[in-house]
Amino acid sequence: MPTGIASSVDRLLTSMIMSLSNSLTIDTMKSSLNVQLTTDSKYLADSHQYNTKYHGDL
Repeated sequence: MPTGIASSVDRLLTSMIMSLSNSLTIDTMKSSLNVQLTTDSKYLADSHQYNTKYHGDL
C-alpha cells in the first residue's frame, strides 16, 4: 500500500475514534445531567409538597 494512502487511512481512523470518544463523553455527560435534573426536580416537588402540607399553599 502506498504511504500516502496508509497515512490518510490512519488519519481517518484516528478522527473516527476521536469523534466516537467525544460523542460517548457527551452522552455520558448528558445522562448524568439528566439524573441531576431529575433529582433536583424531585427534591423541589417534595419540598413544595412539604411546604404546602405544613404552611398552606405558598
